[in-house]
Amino acid sequence: MMSNEEYRFGSASWSDESELRRAGLLSARGLQIGYSANKSICLETDAPIITVAGAGSGKMRDLLALAVARNAGNRNFILDPRGEIAAVTMVNFVLNRSYLYCWNPTGMRGLPQHRMNPLDILRLNDPHFHADCKFIAESLIPTSGASNGRYFELRAREWIENIIKMLVERDGKVSFPSLYRVINWIEADPNAWADCLEAMLGSSMDSVRRTAGEMLAKQQESEKEFGSILGEIYAHLNFLDDPMLQAALDGADASLADTCNSGQPTSWAINVPIEYVGLWSPILRTMFTVQMLYKSRAPSAQRATMIIDEAGQLGNFEALLRAFTFGRGAGVQVWALFQDVGQIVRNFGAPASGLHGFIRIAPVLRRARLSDSADGVLNAGHRDARI
Repeated sequence: MMSNEEYRFGSASWSDESELRRAGLLSARGLQIGYSANKSICLETDAPIITVAGAGSGKMRDLLALAVARNAGNRNFILDPRGEIAAVTMVNFVLNRSYLYCWNPTGMRGLPQHRMNPLDILRLNDPHFHADCKFIAESLIPTSGASNGRYFELRAREWIENIIKMLVERDGKVSFPSLYRVINWIEADPNAWADCLEAMLGSSMDSVRRTAGEMLAKQQESEKEFGSILGEIYAHLNFLDDPMLQAALDGADASLADTCNSGQPTSWAINVPIEYVGLWSPILRTMFTVQMLYKSRAPSAQRATMIIDEAGQLGNFEALLRAFTFGRGAGVQVWALFQDVGQIVRNFGAPASGLHGFIRIAPVLRRARLSDSADGVLNAGHRDARI
């Protein structure tokens, strides 16, 4: 019987240089994922990647900065809490004649403050319009998994979906500030809300008319249920009352669609202070979802790399798991970074459905700070584990 004390990694062994070279990891092609001695290890793949590494483990120094710098000539979507990645790699984008837009509401690190409207993908005459509205509502109001709250969460999601449809039909466009104004009118401005209900009841879409009738009936006949559903909406969207955030979401300087421009490499860095990531997670989930949708509609565009640092702070994120499952076929490579495995289990459910859903698909990169000298690549069958 094998001694677990003597063979701490089971039958696996540390890869030597010849094995790394044979696997193509020393070819300097693809994203840089670490080092072997003084040689860079790069992984050329379109498969999703997952990294589990705690605070202070050197993710920025050893992985992210160099990976983004090498990929600056391509298309990227980077969730960059603290703004460090953009600050360090901006010169690489300049050298590659690439555009880098920074969605940076708080003005971190002196970086540019470009504005974006993630809802600009919604166009009434688009055949994907109804499905896109559902995806966005799902990003804004995720389900908690609690059976006693599921009904109210799903009703809140559908109400938001159909209010969005009404705004696009009435105004030709929608933004988060305009959506939040309508939500506030429901209880604060009866006259303005009555105008919105009238627009919904006169909609060309059956679901919008039905939702308007449901809201009107519940508001008049079942105030407690109406208040519970509205409470779900407030709970998930009340962060939009921040004028600083609203200013960054209106009057766009560029679009997430620009990353699909075949003639000009374009990237987005989403710069949000780490303490705001959880608070603004509905917006960040929506941006991720819309970026995925834009790329899936442009199959001829070059591959987009989506690096999601602090993915565990985004909560239950169904689009991320879908990206791991279907993103490869849509021309998207996703790299999600978590602080610990527990974040995946807490956000996505029991290991059998959540954790395994990620690990089955991704070449897993696990990185733990054992010591400054304990650093290498563990050859574990068809996967490589970064320790």
